[in-house]
Amino acid sequence: MKFIAAPLLAIAIASTLAACTPPDDAQNAAASPAQTAESPVVAPPAAETPAMPVASTNPALRALSNDERAQTLAPAASCNLESVDGQPFAGADIALATLSAVKATGWLKADRVGSAVGQPALRFEVADKTQLWEVPVQTTIARDDLSPKDNEAATPGFEVAFDAGALPSGRYHLYLAYKVDGVLSGCDNGRYITIP
Repeated sequence: MKFIAAPLLAIAIASTLAACTPPDDAQNAAASPAQTAESPVVAPPAAETPAMPVASTNPALRALSNDERAQTLAPAASCNLESVDGQPFAGADIALATLSAVKATGWLKADRVGSAVGQPALRFEVADKTQLWEVPVQTTIARDDLSPKDNEAATPGFEVAFDAGALPSGRYHLYLAYKVDGVLSGCDNGRYITIP
């Protein structure tokens, strides 16, 4: 009888202890503070939305047609393409750092005093001359520093911003094209840029 009672006593004690121990989910609930109606609910931080690229407001280069590329340009010498992308031309190609907000500066005028200049454009020609693009140039900067004579008007200078994103990688010849007294003329200072 003593042999049977000892195991029964052990089972009775184990059952009593088991009844006193709360289940795991009750322990976890007791360990964390209860949320009341007044407690604010904090949402997890929202994932950052990537910024949308801003479209360039600068004009894109226009590809010239085969007929436009075939036009003969009368030689002109009164111009200077001074800098591109903030870098002055100094005998070497200028490599463009960006393509969407490029600026070119310089000046142009007619070779003969009293001649009218119209429709100036900055042109970009590939090395094999099979493709040609241009962007219009507004000569709105008075360059008094370049007027050689007192009776001559200030030389028209320009600063043109453009988007060169359409150009493939490569080396480009830059020159100015404009009409002088209705004749399409080209002024070339031997300027080149490279696009990586």
